[in-house]
Formats: sequence, structure tokens, C-alpha cells
Amino acid sequence: MSSRVRELEGFVEQRVYEQLEHHNRELAAHTTVGEAISQSLDLSEVLNRALDAVLEATGLEIGAIFLYDQQNGDLQLAVHRGFSAELIAAMNKRPGDIRAGVPGQVARSGMPLVEESPVTQTTSVRQMALAEGHGARVHVPLKAGGKVVGVLGVGMRTWQPFTPDLLPLLQRLGAQIGAAIEKAQLYAQVCRYSEQVEEHAQRLWLIHRLSSQFNATLDLSHILQLVVDEMARAVHADQCVLVLFDDEGETGWVAASYQPLRGMEPRRMALRNSQAIETVTLSREPLMTTDASCDPLVTSLRRLLPDHDVHSALMVPLILQDRVIGIAQVCNLGQRGVFSRQEIDLCQIIANASAIAVANARSYQREREAKDLLAALGEISEVGLTSLDIDELLGELIKRLVRCTATDAGMILLRQDDRLVVRALCGIERGLLNQTSFRIGEGLAGRVAAEGQPITVLDVTTDPLLADPPLSQLPLKSVLGVPLIVWDELIG
Repeated sequence: MSSRVRELEGFVEQRVYEQLEHHNRELAAHTTVGEAISQSLDLSEVLNRALDAVLEATGLEIGAIFLYDQQNGDLQLAVHRGFSAELIAAMNKRPGDIRAGVPGQVARSGMPLVEESPVTQTTSVRQMALAEGHGARVHVPLKAGGKVVGVLGVGMRTWQPFTPDLLPLLQRLGAQIGAAIEKAQLYAQVCRYSEQVEEHAQRLWLIHRLSSQFNATLDLSHILQLVVDEMARAVHADQCVLVLFDDEGETGWVAASYQPLRGMEPRRMALRNSQAIETVTLSREPLMTTDASCDPLVTSLRRLLPDHDVHSALMVPLILQDRVIGIAQVCNLGQRGVFSRQEIDLCQIIANASAIAVANARSYQREREAKDLLAALGEISEVGLTSLDIDELLGELIKRLVRCTATDAGMILLRQDDRLVVRALCGIERGLLNQTSFRIGEGLAGRVAAEGQPITVLDVTTDPLLADPPLSQLPLKSVLGVPLIVWDELIG
């Protein structure tokens, strides 16, 4: 009898010991997982620490955590251990296999699933895992507030039953991990919202600051320089060029450039010859290229900046009352990266804020030019009262014309039969002229006389009209020729 009692007491002690040991192991597992997931609010960090803690607590070597989106049914592999690179590539390439497989079933049902023997009907990804030596596995849902937010899967490389206490333990650990996932996701949402609020506040401040600067002046060149400087600095661009369009939208010219390009001479271009500018004008949307060296859309950029290694470029329109009045082009050189969506939006904000200021300044400039023109006409009309000597009169006239038009040089040629003769000069040494008389129809002035219409040459180095004397020998950049007509008769 006493031996039977002792045997019973030993059995009870053993059971109590085993239960205490099991309780301690489970408590240690909860503590390990809890400590791991409580050290960070970064979702990736939480998931990695949680999976490592689960594998350590269970003594298993294979594991993965999938994140589940109930709205669209997406199930994404977030972290993993014991998976080959080839298996990971296959899972990323065939996400449908994950949704159709055991992880997807657990996510949709919210119930755990245990596999302790091979299954014949399975997905190609699972077949690949079996070929790599994956064996028995357990998947449990990760829940937060009654909703499935993910799936935890652990396994071994052999086929054998799991201990009876493993599934309950994983379910309890899953509840901890699910709550941590929800907390980390909420934290990420708050961070994104805070970033959006901060970004919105910065944009409002930028608009306010730009508006204050634009309202402080009607100087067009100053406003245009502010635009390119602010735009280039805002997105840390290497270069920025602002092209203004004429009223007809036929031609454009470089009106301002960021510091690395200051001093570049304005170049007029025919807008219809630029596919990039035409695209931006028609769409009224920004246009970006990731490699300007081989993109046909940015031929205009290579014409504007022939000596610069433009890598990526962004064009944004300046829009006023549904009409594009110009474009701003920001560029990165060498191997610098492309512009982000946030940087594109920032450039468009600056362009929008500047459009009305540019339009107001251009209107003010036109008014001033009209007043200056009236004054110039008055000054020129007084020339006839200064002298009756034709040479003195012509000399004074060309001086006043050059001064009133803010040009560098000028000449007057009068008609004598079928030839034009140089009669007055300003800013040009007569000794530089290798010919002072030439036929009508010859060179720029001869063409003007023959056609009776003004002719403009923007670049004398490339225009065939200036290949002949008398202007071909002079250091000129651009030339305007205007006919002198009295009572429908050409006099010069």
C-alpha cells in the first residue's frame, strides 16, 4: 500500500513539474516576443524581431510573416527565415500562389491550419518549397480588434507531429504580434499624415513668401530671376532656364537662367519645332525625362544647353487663364537622379505663383516701352529742325535712332538709281566697311530695299543674308533692316 502511494505521489510530482516547466516556457516565450515587439514602432523592425523571437521560443528554423489587406485581399510576404533566394523570387513573382495556398486560406478564414504530412494537391510555390526540404508547418492568423492583419507560419524540415502545446502557444503569440502590427501601422499612418501636414505648411509658406516678393516689384527681369533661383534651390537642381513665349505663341526666348547659366545670351526658338515644349503647352502638365541624352522630347534642351551634360530634365508650364505664357526647365547634370513627384509638384507651385506676376510685369514693361517709343518718336521728329544739311541731318538721325532703340550701332543708306549708298554711321568705323555702295537685292539692306519690308537676322554668323558686304565684315550679333519709304517710293 505504501509503495502504491509513493508511486502515485511521484506521478503527481512529475505532472506538476511538467506543467510548471511548460508554463515557464510559455511565459518565457511571451516575454521574449513581448520584449522584441515593444522596442520599436517601425513595422519592419517589429516584424523581424517578432519572427526571430517566435522561432527562438519554439525551437523551429523556418518561419514567415505575411501582411493581409482585407479590403483588396492582398497577402504580402513581409519577413522570412529559412527560405532560399529562389523561393523568395518565386513567391514575389507568383503572389496568386500565396493567396491560393495555406497562408491565404488562413487569412480568409481566420482559423489556424496544421500540415504534418505531405499534400498532393498544392501550388507551384509549395512544390518548390517541398523540393528544398520544407516539411511540417503551422499557420495561425494574426488578429487585432477581431480583424486578421496577417498570418504567421512556422515549420521544420522533417515530417513529424508537432507537440500538442505548440498551436495554442502560437495562437497566443499571434495575438501579441497582431496587436503590435496594428500599432505599428497606425504609427506609420500618423507619421505619413504628419509629413503631409508639414509638406502642406511648407508649400503655403513658400507661396506666401513668393507672393510677397512678386508683389514688391514690377521689374520683369527681377521677377524672372526670382523664379529660376527659387525653383532651382527648391529641388536642388544644377540648372534652371525660363523660356517666355511671345503673344502669338510662335517663338520663345531664354528670359532668365539660374546662376550657373547667368550671362548666357538669349536665344529665340520656334516653338513649333520643339516637341517637348509643344507637348507641355498642349497638355498643360509637367513633362519629365529620365535621360535627356537619348530622349527625342528634349531636343530643345540640347539646343539651349549644348555645352552641358544634361542627364534628367523637368519642364513645367507657366499658365495664365488657360494660356501657357512660358515654361521653366530644371535640369540635373551627370549621373544625378531624376526628380520626385514631390519635387515636380513643388516646381509647378512656383510656376503657378509666378505666372500672374510675370504677366503683370510684362504689361507694365509694355506700357513703359510705349511711353518711351512716343518720346523717341518726338525726339526723332525734331531732327528735321536741327539742320538743312542732308549729311548733318542723317548723322543726327542715326545717332538718335541708336540711342532711342538702345542698340549698339546703325547706318543709313540712301538710294541712288539701282544702288544703295552708305550716307550716315553710328557706332561703326567707316574704315571697317570694305564697300559703301552696292546693288539693290544684294545682302540684307539690298533685300530690304527690294522687298520693301523689314527683315530681322537673329544670328549673323549663320544667316546667308549677311554673307555679302557691307555688313559681313562687322562684329555684329543681330541686325534689323527697315525700308525708308516716302509717298510709296523707296528712298533708302
